[in-house]
Amino acid sequence: DDGWHKRNQPDKDCAWVAEYAVERCDDDLVGEDGVTSATAACRFTCGACTIRGCDDDTAWTVEGQPDKDCTWISESAKYRCPSSGAWQACRAACQTCTPLVQCDGDSGFHKKDEPEKDCAWVGEKPDTRCLTKGQNNGERGFQGCPAECGLCS
Repeated sequence: DDGWHKRNQPDKDCAWVAEYAVERCDDDLVGEDGVTSATAACRFTCGACTIRGCDDDTAWTVEGQPDKDCTWISESAKYRCPSSGAWQACRAACQTCTPLVQCDGDSGFHKKDEPEKDCAWVGEKPDTRCLTKGQNNGERGFQGCPAECGLCS
């Protein structure tokens, strides 16, 4: 919704929600009207609109823990996606659905406040570093370094 923003904070709109959807797609985060949640207003960002091919891997589990699958991840995605490395296998649960993109060189991505930690650094441990928050508007590693995170077409 182009008109939605967080109550009393017009600069915090659906683009802001998208910067960290796992945390911000929340029914408690309401807009200016005091009623409409980020989840309801930012439907694409919050997973109400699906991207073809963006499903959780039904065979994936946390290594050595067969009862901890994507459903378990989704119950506390804000905490479990970054720490478990599930962001690729549980793309719907972790809200890391990004269509495959054409990759064409250096994006200039680096970890927030640490310019030496760039896409090469992300590529060393993509399971955890593709969720790293970058310097530019909350961009995540998988957005700034799609090749290193396996998202190139």
